Amino acid sequence: MRRASSTFFLMDVAFHSNVRWRRLARRLPDPRDYQGAIGTFVVALAAARGNGLPDLDLAAETEDSPYLADLIAVGLLTPTGIPESPWKAYAPARPKYPGESTNATNATNATESTTATESTPRARAPLPSLPFPSTTTTLTEGANLAPAREDGRPDLEAFLAVRYRIPTPAQRTLMDAYCDVFDLTGPQRAADLIYRHPDDPIGALKADLAAFRAERISEAKAAEAKPRPAPRRAAAPTGIRAELAKLWAQQEAEKAG
Repeated sequence: MRRASSTFFLMDVAFHSNVRWRRLARRLPDPRDYQGAIGTFVVALAAARGNGLPDLDLAAETEDSPYLADLIAVGLLTPTGIPESPWKAYAPARPKYPGESTNATNATNATESTTATESTPRARAPLPSLPFPSTTTTLTEGANLAPAREDGRPDLEAFLAVRYRIPTPAQRTLMDAYCDVFDLTGPQRAADLIYRHPDDPIGALKADLAAFRAERISEAKAAEAKPRPAPRRAAAPTGIRAELAKLWAQQEAEKAG
């Protein structure tokens, strides 16, 4: 029997939405520190996955990473290795190799296989554990990520990229209102603003929306205050018309006299 490979681990692409990673992002607001902590965790997880056990010497495997204390504080690591919950989520259970089976287990399996009837269904091998789901976030922790990923909006992806978390319900409401104002160009315009203002993307959206509305109000007032052209008056007759008018006036004067 060929030995199953265990030199891999599973990690959800939306791991930023997990409560432990959001806690780590708040603890390390500098993006470079946060990314360094992610690298430290990946190195530790890869070492533990290669060994097939969650226990390992973190200092030796990560070369005394300065982010070990932060990862331990938020529950992603322990002083002795990978905690049970992250280990089950990111590392599928290692299958038993043929040499690990005991004689008693083999004998029991052989007896069960000979006494079982053909109608008895065979038990399936357990599937690997899945990563932390991205849809377990409660409303108190932030908006659900599933609608954001289904929308495929660039502004939501930009917010996740610069803030390392999904927007809260109030922030999502503001982003939706912003996109409604600018219609089809709204999501991309918002994404550009968010990338240019990673420290305060929501403040940038509010300022841009306020400036846009002020500009529209100013344009409306200017259009109302624009002076209307005065009606054109008939010009005095010249040339032949002037002579005819003069003769007509003389005739009317003679008749009257």
